[in-house]
Amino acid sequence: MSNYLLELAVIHGILALGYWFLLRKERQYGTLRMYWIVATVLAIVVPLLKLPQLVQSQQLAPQEVVSANTLTIGERDLPTYIATPKPTAKAETQTEARSDPRWVFLVLYVGVSAFFLIRMLAHLAKVVRLKRQSHIELWQGARLRRTHTVEGSFSFFGAVFLGKDLDPDQPEGQMILKHERAHAALGHTYDLLFFELFKVAFWWLPTAWLANREIRRLHEFQADAHVLKTCPLDQYSNTLIRSTLTQHGVGLVSTFHSNFIFKRLHAMKQQVTRIKPWKVGVLTSVSLILILLLAFTEERAYAQTAITADPEVEEAFTVIEEPPVSLGNLEEFWYFVDQNYPLIPTAYNSEVGGTVWIYFDVEEDGTVGEVAVSKGEDTEFETMVQELMQHMPDFRPGRQRGKSVRVSMKIELQFTNLYNDPNRGGMIRAPMEVDAQWLNVNAEFSKGVWEGTIYDKQRKPLAGVNISVPDTNIGAITDQNGRFRLEADASQMALASYVGYKPTWLRAE
Repeated sequence: MSNYLLELAVIHGILALGYWFLLRKERQYGTLRMYWIVATVLAIVVPLLKLPQLVQSQQLAPQEVVSANTLTIGERDLPTYIATPKPTAKAETQTEARSDPRWVFLVLYVGVSAFFLIRMLAHLAKVVRLKRQSHIELWQGARLRRTHTVEGSFSFFGAVFLGKDLDPDQPEGQMILKHERAHAALGHTYDLLFFELFKVAFWWLPTAWLANREIRRLHEFQADAHVLKTCPLDQYSNTLIRSTLTQHGVGLVSTFHSNFIFKRLHAMKQQVTRIKPWKVGVLTSVSLILILLLAFTEERAYAQTAITADPEVEEAFTVIEEPPVSLGNLEEFWYFVDQNYPLIPTAYNSEVGGTVWIYFDVEEDGTVGEVAVSKGEDTEFETMVQELMQHMPDFRPGRQRGKSVRVSMKIELQFTNLYNDPNRGGMIRAPMEVDAQWLNVNAEFSKGVWEGTIYDKQRKPLAGVNISVPDTNIGAITDQNGRFRLEADASQMALASYVGYKPTWLRAE
């Protein structure tokens, strides 16, 4: 999501700067209005585009593909991915134990968007209420809505609303009505709703607010130009000046009584000229460059990952060439635990029973790292386990490819007869073992293409995972965000594999 927001901001910001420096003083209001609409649509759509047919680096060379025949994984009874696999107990514990700042950002983002959406809906509700309270009047064959609760006039879609003091039979009222009918005929309400929704969704973007302000300004200029085709400039200008203090307090509508009166007076006196071709050429070129650059961003990331991804960076291995070995006497350690840490009564008080797994990492220097439990989170039992694991003897670190690496370990504890009487309960300890994990896959198969994301045991995106179709040269590697794209037939099963994790089959239904 963050990549999408960043690309949207870049596109909209660059196109807004192009408007500000090259087009803002132009008088082709219809063209400028269309520029803002197209620029905003491009900002929304381009970050979503993917053009894989122009990028061939996704297909790996035969020697780079990890096929099923080269993996030491035993028989093909590995789990098959159809839906997102459920995280293991340790992954769930570690995920819940942390406060993810992304959730704080998401709640804040949605909260502010909801505020602006509610405000927008309140304006719409006010217009609907005014429509229900108004009555229809005919003027020169046109249907007008008279309301006695607001001053001035405004238009909303095809409806023109008149305040209590506006007389359509007077010259001044006729010019105002022509202005409002121009708003309705040109469909300005559609623009207002579109840009208001854009601001609701991307309220943090300065150019979203600029777009709202500029589109309203262009609407008034465009409606003024329409009226001046049949009305004298001096008479219309005087009418505009006299309406300066008129306010009706209705949002999301087009109105003669806007806040751009002096700019409108200045614009009406300017001569309309054609936009210079070089300006059009510059902005068109910038738009095409943005599309080409950003539409290929993700595909280029896939290709770069195939060359630069390092699967060993800061990962906790679970399939290891040389597992960690304790440098101390574990029997003495557990004797120390029994004498100083009353696990059985603490588990009883924390309502923890049955089988409990203690998960911990052995770091590259042999010390015990992060610790988690499968039951009793945020209880006295977890606090005691965290404390006693700090007294665990150091290990000779595990080694992979001749290098010391972090390794995930686990200890199984079984509490017996604990729910009846803690004084008569018992605890059985199993030997320590490497904590093997499956890859967490979230992917979809559609129209001959697998697309998705692969996560590690802590639900973090995993870079450098090989996804291959066995006995073929078809393969892909996840990028730095854990994403991949693989073209395959629906009848072909793909295999996701990564050093330190058990492989997972991907099958299309």
